[in-house]
Amino acid sequence: IHTMDLESLDNNKPALIDFMNSVCQEKNYDLVVLMVTDILQQGSEFLFVGEEHGLIEKAFNVKVGKNQVFIPGIMSRKKQVVPQISLAVE
Repeated sequence: IHTMDLESLDNNKPALIDFMNSVCQEKNYDLVVLMVTDILQQGSEFLFVGEEHGLIEKAFNVKVGKNQVFIPGIMSRKKQVVPQISLAVE
């Protein structure tokens, strides 16, 4: 998801996290991640649930909050996110 106002997501975060948790449990996933890219802040907010949430910390060398982290400079899912997560899984 792309936005020009990341704060507009704040009111919907609890519902999104709940939905992601239900998907994670129903599908038996280890991790569910939603990446919301803020074009103006030039970074992305990651919302995540699941047992493997430490993968986000490992992949991007960041400390995460409860189910979320903002990572400056991350703008491309294909070029920046997938390769880093793939390396962290190995």
